[in-house]
Amino acid sequence: MKRSFQSKLFILFITSILLPLLVMSSFLSFYFNNRSIRTSEQNIFNTLYTVSQNIRIYLDDLKRVSLSPNVYPDVMNFYEQLNRGDADDSYPSYLIRYKYRTLMQQLLTLSRSDIKGIAFIPLNNPDSIIYSIDTHTGVINNTTNYNYKDKPWYNLVKESRGTPVFSLSGEAEYYEASISAGLTVSNEKNIFSVMRLVCSDDYKRYIGIIKVDASSAVIRDIFNNISTSAHSGLLLLDHNDDVVYSTRESLNPLSKSLNTGITEIATVNGSFYCYIQPIPNTTWRLV
Repeated sequence: MKRSFQSKLFILFITSILLPLLVMSSFLSFYFNNRSIRTSEQNIFNTLYTVSQNIRIYLDDLKRVSLSPNVYPDVMNFYEQLNRGDADDSYPSYLIRYKYRTLMQQLLTLSRSDIKGIAFIPLNNPDSIIYSIDTHTGVINNTTNYNYKDKPWYNLVKESRGTPVFSLSGEAEYYEASISAGLTVSNEKNIFSVMRLVCSDDYKRYIGIIKVDASSAVIRDIFNNISTSAHSGLLLLDHNDDVVYSTRESLNPLSKSLNTGITEIATVNGSFYCYIQPIPNTTWRLV
């Protein structure tokens, strides 16, 4: 009887106290674990949103510079002359070039310091010349050895109907003419560009491509202000999923395995959850 009574007490203890405690602890563990995951994901999305907005604001500044032909008649006059192919050594031709150079020097001086320069490619361009003006020197270069038609962005810009296109340019060789002329400028290797078709106000047709070249230093500074754990990182990808910038180069190979939304990717170093945030008004993505 005594053992039977003790057994009943023990069973009563398990069913009335211990079992509810186990159920409650399991529930609380599940609840707080889910809450921690949701909080972590929300922090990730907040980080992606903040960084993407900072990048958008920066790219919007460059897009405004690319609109200079439609804002300043002196820029449009020079570009129309280049597309017509009638630039010569006459005084009217010199005056158009002089006004363009003077205006661009002022515009680039007042613009962001990380802009390397502005280039123009006429659509009527049998000699395949790219005309560029360097921010630091104000020199207009005529470069014939830059194979722009082979660049992945060229056809994309021609098909964009004036919509800005963002792309990696790597090294803008056409600015090196300033160095060969004896002028000291920094040879920036990490260049990306904002490009668009230029539409003539008078002829209502496209006359060429304007290309605003900028250093990636500002983007690097944006990322440097964001701290990530040792097991995470940030990637900025262009429309081809090529890496524009990353906080961890070891994560760069993941760029070709991404879809949309949250993606789990297995690698030799373990699995990664990838969160993707489009950069507004661009074809770039932040991962």
